[in-house]
Amino acid sequence: MSGTYESISPHDFKLGDIVFHYGMRLRIVTEPRETNHPINEHSPTISARAVIENWEDVKDLVGNLAEIDDNGNRMWTVQGNGLARYSRELPA
Repeated sequence: MSGTYESISPHDFKLGDIVFHYGMRLRIVTEPRETNHPINEHSPTISARAVIENWEDVKDLVGNLAEIDDNGNRMWTVQGNGLARYSRELPA
């Protein structure tokens, strides 16, 4: 990771965001949405689909856990409630 980042929760996800998770650089490509998880003080749980932008760097770690979309992109789901934290890349 190089550049400028901010720490966010999934409640802050936006379409087009670049977030980092387990070494993956992930570009959010679907509108974040609420999931059907139980409600508590940290709700809601938010989920979004993302393209793994640095597949060559993480393929040995991620392996067959990533889905492949119709265009051949390696995909990942980012999700969490208000307790989860992600690093979001800030525009230069």
